[in-house]
Amino acid sequence: YTLDSTAGCNVLSVCADKQAGRVLAGTVGNGLLIFDTLQRLQRHIQKLPGFTGNFTCSLVARIPTGGYLFISSVSNHFWK
Repeated sequence: YTLDSTAGCNVLSVCADKQAGRVLAGTVGNGLLIFDTLQRLQRHIQKLPGFTGNFTCSLVARIPTGGYLFISSVSNHFWK
């Protein structure tokens, strides 16, 4: 799994969701990367609502309702 540029690809947390065919990677200072199982980047979330600048995603987990929960370094909140 990689991006076109290797800058900002330091991964801190990984969540493999086999049911949805996704791999979520929380990065240090570059947000959340969402890949499909063919290793193609599907989405890159760099900013959180209400915050400026990129964030560090220190934990990513799948929740039973089908969504994802993650913890960011920019706030003391869980994000869904």
